[in-house]
Amino acid sequence: MLLSTHQMNKVEEVCDRALMIHHGRMVLYGTVREIRRRHADHAVVIRTEDRLDDIPGVKSVESINGDHKLTLEPDTAPEVVLRALIDRQVRIESYALASLPLEDIFVKVVREGVGPDPVASAAPSSREAR
Repeated sequence: MLLSTHQMNKVEEVCDRALMIHHGRMVLYGTVREIRRRHADHAVVIRTEDRLDDIPGVKSVESINGDHKLTLEPDTAPEVVLRALIDRQVRIESYALASLPLEDIFVKVVREGVGPDPVASAAPSSREAR
């Protein structure tokens, strides 16, 4: 089934794969999960009421609507931060990799002129299109 829409939230709800076009040119293609993973910030989002000071591997902490976005140092894996939080006995209500909505990813790719990744965003083969 083919869905053509400008409502990226609908794409996230319904679609497995997405092909995004800007001015007649493909700028993104792949599974929704892979597109979001490729364009994710190197960060995690945590919900806790505990303080989040001086956590190893965390570059910055930003509070957003009751959650905390922890931007990680380039060489820090998310599971290392999770282990540090557990070791400090931080009460964690939720913990997830930070990801951007598809609409924000599309705008970012168009603004930065990044264009498609020739391997990951290759046009669908006839087999995939079925």
